[in-house]
Amino acid sequence: MDKKILAFVVDNNPADVLILKHYARQLQLEFVDSAKTAEEAFAKIPKLSKQGVQIVFIEGNGDEQEGGMIAEAIRKECPQVKIVGYSGFPSYDWSDANLPKASISVESLLDVLKSLKLF
Repeated sequence: MDKKILAFVVDNNPADVLILKHYARQLQLEFVDSAKTAEEAFAKIPKLSKQGVQIVFIEGNGDEQEGGMIAEAIRKECPQVKIVGYSGFPSYDWSDANLPKASISVESLLDVLKSLKLF
């Protein structure tokens, strides 16, 4: 794969973000930005299209409703962006795909990218 996939992550846990980025680098994902809070995410949503973001990982462990509101705002502003629920829960109604934190690996991340037709 020659072209990088540009990503954005919303997660308040720096350790989890580092783990996600570790696996993502192996698959040509490049995180162009991140947000630690919903407020920060909402402020950065208008920039996602300009940055060429193709996929957003939203950590939903804290407040599922908040994750859904972030996803809805992203879909309104950038309908082409794929949204991945990234947490300890199995799935979310507001995401295009889900990536369980407990089983994150290169293989599980690759499966998500393939399911979204990004790889």
